[in-house]
Amino acid sequence: MSKIVIECRVPAAGLCEDISIPFEKPLADTLALLKMLFLKETNFKPDETTVICDSTTGGIFNLELTAEEANLVNGSSILLL
Repeated sequence: MSKIVIECRVPAAGLCEDISIPFEKPLADTLALLKMLFLKETNFKPDETTVICDSTTGGIFNLELTAEEANLVNGSSILLL
């Protein structure tokens, strides 16, 4: 499985982490992994309204897309809101 390293910012927890994510799996799977990671490691409490956004444009990613289809590459930056 191919992976990329992206910067994931979680403003609610004041965090910014470099994270390896699957390149060819739906972003919904990535969101589920990120929710578990940050729920255990921080005071951030993700719920069903949590989304992945492009940190440059603020646009919300379609969770049915893969990282590849969403044009995420190594070094891309996302927001978990």
